[in-house]
Amino acid sequence: MKVELGSGGKDTWTEGYKHLDVRNIGGLDYVSDIRDLPFKDGEVEEFLAYHVLEHVGREDAKKVLSECYRCLKTNGTLLIKCPNLYYNALEYVKLRQEQFKNDSVENVQRIYDLVGWFYGGQDYEENIHKFIFDFWVLKEFLISAGFRIVDFMRGFNFNTQNLGIVAIK
Repeated sequence: MKVELGSGGKDTWTEGYKHLDVRNIGGLDYVSDIRDLPFKDGEVEEFLAYHVLEHVGREDAKKVLSECYRCLKTNGTLLIKCPNLYYNALEYVKLRQEQFKNDSVENVQRIYDLVGWFYGGQDYEENIHKFIFDFWVLKEFLISAGFRIVDFMRGFNFNTQNLGIVAIK
């Protein structure tokens, strides 16, 4: 079984996955908090966690990763996408330096959009970012949870706006 965590509404669902969200928004396979997954030990082949992990706090993120590890089969995969603190912080500083240097407001919208990566959309209660990862912190959390292989997904690295991480149990 493959499960998408934090699936949201049907318009954002990934085909081929069971869908889980904390909000009961209709049509979901599971309504559950990701800190307490409703699966048996070793029941899940793959978790997809795209833009969900940043919505729980630092200590809760550790619980989520441990829960994913518990539920995954041996050699099961956890795929994570989340905002990249390293890239976004550097980009923020660069934009602010340009703004101060030129004494202009021309980057204000770009800065505003970038800050959304830090704080989330905030259009409903659960859409707030509580913790933002860089690669090294996320890797440490994953290894602490028991994952043995942690690497970037193809097309992602330290210098991309989002982290794309593959973790193998």
